[in-house]
Amino acid sequence: NILMTANADYEDSLNIRATYFITTHYIHDFVAGDFWTGYTPQRQYLLSKNMEIASHSVGHFPDMDIESIVAIGAPGNTVTNYLPHYNGNFTQGASVYGEVEVSKSLLDTELGISIKSYRPGYLYQHNQQINAMKDLGYKYSSSMSGNDVLTAFPYLAHKDMIFEGPLTDLYEIPMTISDAQVSDKVDSSNYPRHVARWLYCVEKNLANGAPTNVLIHPTRDFKITAERYFVSQLPNGLTFRTVEEFGDYWVMRNAVTYSSTIDSSNK
Repeated sequence: NILMTANADYEDSLNIRATYFITTHYIHDFVAGDFWTGYTPQRQYLLSKNMEIASHSVGHFPDMDIESIVAIGAPGNTVTNYLPHYNGNFTQGASVYGEVEVSKSLLDTELGISIKSYRPGYLYQHNQQINAMKDLGYKYSSSMSGNDVLTAFPYLAHKDMIFEGPLTDLYEIPMTISDAQVSDKVDSSNYPRHVARWLYCVEKNLANGAPTNVLIHPTRDFKITAERYFVSQLPNGLTFRTVEEFGDYWVMRNAVTYSSTIDSSNK
């Protein structure tokens, strides 16, 4: 919560508007302590720097995608009646609706905004997540790794997260680059090597006219250093957009229709 203000200062100095996915962890469990209560000024500071705020769940649970552990639940969840926790082995009391509803409600109320985007902890997406997001007024999900879905481009998500499911009007915007890979973790000594790989990915996506969605956690000083090193070497001509800004553009782009004719008078 403290380090993210330093990230925001840096990004604002370059007129970069970034999306901050906020985890509203108001509970104490084996995942973490309460890092929601008492940090309102830091979150408001992000808005003062014109940053975009999105939801990153309540619990950030490591088994959120396991249906036998996490139920779909129902709307009507609040801080008072939604009290999930991870006991060190598995999550108890969590639901899909609880995660997407309470996190959104807390941020909406505290900051006076309307949250439109969501990402689950660890990118562990429950099969019912899209359904609940749709019901609760979200527009964009950034829950899938581009490595898994084999595209960097946004696409309309399917209900129940199955190919045969009906299309929703909610867009998935895949995450392309992350500083949180399990093996060969980014640290204070090896970040230049990781940044070189990130830049290579940007180069290849740029050649295909594809976006690059970068995830950097503001949890260590060296990650801010890595972000600065990365941005300083990006090719000229790139445009920075938040998740919602890019999503809104993609909605308009997808709505464009055109027709073509052959005119023999033109040479």
